[in-house]
Amino acid sequence: MQPIFGAAAMVAVCLLGAGCQTKGIYASVHDAHVVDVAVHYQSNTVPPSVAPRLRETLRSRFAAMPKTGPEKCVSVTIAEYHLKNPALSLLVGDSNRMTGTVRSVDRATGKIDGTKRVVALDTYALNGVIGAVQAATQDAGKAERALTAGMENEVVTAVYGSEVAKVRPRPAAPPAAPATTGAVQPAAPSTAAKPPHAPAPAPASAACPAAIAQG
Repeated sequence: MQPIFGAAAMVAVCLLGAGCQTKGIYASVHDAHVVDVAVHYQSNTVPPSVAPRLRETLRSRFAAMPKTGPEKCVSVTIAEYHLKNPALSLLVGDSNRMTGTVRSVDRATGKIDGTKRVVALDTYALNGVIGAVQAATQDAGKAERALTAGMENEVVTAVYGSEVAKVRPRPAAPPAAPATTGAVQPAAPSTAAKPPHAPAPAPASAACPAAIAQG
């Protein structure tokens, strides 16, 4: 338990201080193009919604980055999911936390480019009596969302470094409505022949089935 608290304290110092610049597995977003992400977990305390939510947010995050460099497959393994304990918060200090490892694999060769440990924290700053009350009354769903968002940022940091992780992609603007000059006539029904069976879309993890199968 002590190494976890040590890691948590180090992360908290970075967050509360001037900030720590962390290097990622790759020096630049142009050195690697992440084409897929898998999320696994080892702990049975991980809520079932964490893995799919984290996977989809990471896929969106990496998809917004430049598509340059060799194609890479990222695998995240969640080793611990812990919600702040009132007694521990009162006595020695505790936090909501999610820990795990990030691994990046070259899609073409299967070579592991690097592995990094990641720690996402929430509510670390408040402990003692206030922290104990906070732990006893907190909303588990809200804590889950905060930890998942924190882990998303930690994974991007592990892959590309903290400077890249600071940049959030802008949401795409909705398409403009077409201009109309008069009454709009309903479109005629299409007479084009349709295939009897449309091909099923490829699964979201089809880009790296072998490279990320083992987290």
